[in-house]
Amino acid sequence: MLSACFGLGRKSSGGPSGGGGGGRKTHFSPAPSAQNESHVAELRRRLSIIADRTDFLPPTSTKRKKRRVVHVKRQPVSAPIRLDVGYKSRTGWEPVRSGKENQDAFAVLVPFHTPASSSHSAADELSSTGRTSQRRDGLPSSSSSVDVQGGATAFVGVFDGHGQFGQAVSFFVAHALTDALRASLISGGVRVPDAIRRACAATARRLATDSDIDVRLSGSTASFILLHGVHLFCGNVGDSRCVLGRRTPATIGAASLTNVLDSASTSGGVGSSTLPWPQSNSGDGRAAIPGTAYTAIDLSTDHKPSVESERKRIVQNGGRVETWAGNGVGPYRVWLAHSRVPGLALSRAFGDDVVRPIGVNSEVELSVVRLGTDDAFVIVASDGLWEFMGSQEVVDMVGEMRDQGMGGQEVSEALVRKAAGLWADREDVVDDITVGVAILQHGGSGDDSSTRGRHGEPLVMLG
Repeated sequence: MLSACFGLGRKSSGGPSGGGGGGRKTHFSPAPSAQNESHVAELRRRLSIIADRTDFLPPTSTKRKKRRVVHVKRQPVSAPIRLDVGYKSRTGWEPVRSGKENQDAFAVLVPFHTPASSSHSAADELSSTGRTSQRRDGLPSSSSSVDVQGGATAFVGVFDGHGQFGQAVSFFVAHALTDALRASLISGGVRVPDAIRRACAATARRLATDSDIDVRLSGSTASFILLHGVHLFCGNVGDSRCVLGRRTPATIGAASLTNVLDSASTSGGVGSSTLPWPQSNSGDGRAAIPGTAYTAIDLSTDHKPSVESERKRIVQNGGRVETWAGNGVGPYRVWLAHSRVPGLALSRAFGDDVVRPIGVNSEVELSVVRLGTDDAFVIVASDGLWEFMGSQEVVDMVGEMRDQGMGGQEVSEALVRKAAGLWADREDVVDDITVGVAILQHGGSGDDSSTRGRHGEPLVMLG
């Protein structure tokens, strides 16, 4: 069990990886020929960004150290739910870029503890009470932040960078967001969803004002879960995804299955229409049929410009949503009104300042579910996993391995191998692939253990 770790993805032996990063200074070379540009775009048609001219440059000479912060902790046996978390990150490969770096960052903070540097008064507050206080809406408030210190709160997240300085952005966002969220939780007096929103807003401000990273054409997604007692919160900005695996009752019928999934998002979002994908993802979160052992419940909605509400916002702000040169190659992308920049295949992200005026924002979308003992595991992964595998397909695979007694680390490594094989079979490039798997271990005598039932409650989208 990997109790807690935080850092950039591990290098893979399956493809080239190298240094990179950089600061504010960017050197531009002459524009590539139209023929070469078209060839590169075709090769990279599934990746997050394709029209950034800096993609044709070698890595910058300024090296950013791949620091890793590791906290080896264990959740106490009294926690109502403990996590067995494993993660694996594999560097992608592109024939047009030598020395490609892994731009994914991953954070596991189990438990999501208070740093030793916290004030004495804050520590006293965290240890003074034992039960999660509930607000009228049934959600815990941060006045129950004893859970942060007591081991009943845990954080798992993936941050998928893109653009020339994507690695630097994802690493910065991972650190800034977890620091801000911890501070917001221990401050007390706010609902947990509000604490998450504050942390994401603070992260966006810090990236713009406190970092030395050029974020004009670089950015990062953020997709994460926060386990708070028996409530599982999910926050998402971008097209990474979190999926819950829930045991399907053996006697379930088709009508009952529809009810189970009614509040869960599909890969395109709950009740949201999407543009037809030239090359669509295989499967979605509603692909379960009666008799499957586990049901996939998407905790997050993919923020892609093909989703009607996302497309509408961008177009109303003067942007364009088209495939590459409008020729049907790859997914729909975001472009400035009068230029082929930046070709971004997602509609929300941290950074990407050049498309901020046309509606690409970092507004976090939240959901929450009160877990039951039938809730078995959560997958948190970058789009490198989901490109060729639907949510239900992944949940079926994880459920089978879990039933065979495999832990989170074994399962995450198997998923990365599977996804990498699919990329190699179907594309001329391989995206960075980062996968975290949290096996939910129920028990303990913590909050709500006497009232929690076998069946988890429906997912609630908080906006």
